[in-house]
Amino acid sequence: MVAYRNDDGDRGNGESSEGRSRRDLLKNAGIAVGSAVGLRAATSPGAADSDEIRELDLRDGVPPVAAAPQGEDEVVFNVHGYSASSFSVTGARRLQGTLREVGNTETVTAVTWDDSGGPIGALTNARDQGGVFADWMAAYLKENPGTTVRVLGHSMGGIVTFEFLAGAEGRFTVANADTIGSYAASDAPCEGSGFHDAIESAAESVGNYYSTNDGIARLGSGPASCSAGALPSNYVDVDVSDSVVGHTSYKASTGCVQAIVDNYVSGGDDGTPTETPTETTSPTDTPTETETGSPTDTESPTETPPEPPTETGPTIDTFDVSEEGFGNDPDVEWAVSDADGDLATVESTLRSYAGRTLDSATSDVSGTTAEGRHELDTLSWWKDVVELTVTDEAGNSVTERAPAP
Repeated sequence: MVAYRNDDGDRGNGESSEGRSRRDLLKNAGIAVGSAVGLRAATSPGAADSDEIRELDLRDGVPPVAAAPQGEDEVVFNVHGYSASSFSVTGARRLQGTLREVGNTETVTAVTWDDSGGPIGALTNARDQGGVFADWMAAYLKENPGTTVRVLGHSMGGIVTFEFLAGAEGRFTVANADTIGSYAASDAPCEGSGFHDAIESAAESVGNYYSTNDGIARLGSGPASCSAGALPSNYVDVDVSDSVVGHTSYKASTGCVQAIVDNYVSGGDDGTPTETPTETTSPTDTPTETETGSPTDTESPTETPPEPPTETGPTIDTFDVSEEGFGNDPDVEWAVSDADGDLATVESTLRSYAGRTLDSATSDVSGTTAEGRHELDTLSWWKDVVELTVTDEAGNSVTERAPAP
């Protein structure tokens, strides 16, 4: 868990709004050593290609080629799900963090599509903008022919991913096009659907990473539902139920992300996944679908998907403010939880009587529970209140306040 600090709520250099803090002065002696360590980490052979998260925004048509990283050896394009466009970059950063945990250092880019208009409007936009993504990718790969491309779509982003493959139309082939918790119909990859041939021709490998604990997904809640031999040769269903407890937990799960990375292929490989495809389930154990599109008319625009259930917001379980030993600056002990398992950030903020931010600290968190400590510093004696805010990946947040010491 990494904490970021600044004086106005954005991540910054850790300086107080009124000059250097007492803690900064006390820690000055360690700066030279810390700088040397930081330089060694940044220049080590295993350093990530780029930790910057660029945003490829499809909402206003085909973006310029330069909207995504140029000249990279590999880029992972993360496609968000329904109602998550406002957190597209946050979701991509969550994926990047887990990729780093399992040893993958490649560049991650957020793909943002228009998920407005309720479920029906979002479905229509997902289909249309999957094609926009394909048009952009054709131009991008002309300018970046040496870049290995991998696409990962979550939830309704799985529909965007399949439409992206259908829109390739022979113009390009990406290395991997995978889905997690996909909202595509369970027969979408099957022979006779609008996606079967596109899956075989537009990607070296296509994986459906599903969890039977996922109560929202369709294809993403179990293996594809079609007759034996009807799946594309480069398609694989991968059960990650042991690692994924719910619909929003895929990207934060090291078990799930490791499974995805294990099946990564290079652009020139034959696309055979390393994991044996899951056997097609019998009708008795196929998860019940609320809507089943026909193989020849998968996901008709007239279908009405069920509204995703309201997510459970995060909670603050512990919020203790005490006075630090070298002065009257606040130390914040906190513990938070979220039943959905999609914790994102915890922020402590010290405010003056006038409401001005004197200092803040933010920690990236994940999973269902997290705890930690923030040390807030200021030279001002006009401090009034400490705020603690916890936010999940869906943007739900809760804030509590306590008097400053």
